Amino acid sequence: MTGFEIAIPLIAFAVVGLGIVLLKRETRRIDGWLDSKRPSHPAE
Repeated sequence: MTGFEIAIPLIAFAVVGLGIVLLKRETRRIDGWLDSKRPSHPAE
């Protein structure tokens, strides 16, 4: 029982950390995709 009490928070923390890393990677890729869609010269 004590093992579960220790393991559950560790697993939850690992899942949250992995989710944040994946989310950052996804947003960076989406930003790069948006930059490629944008016209390369400023519209001024």
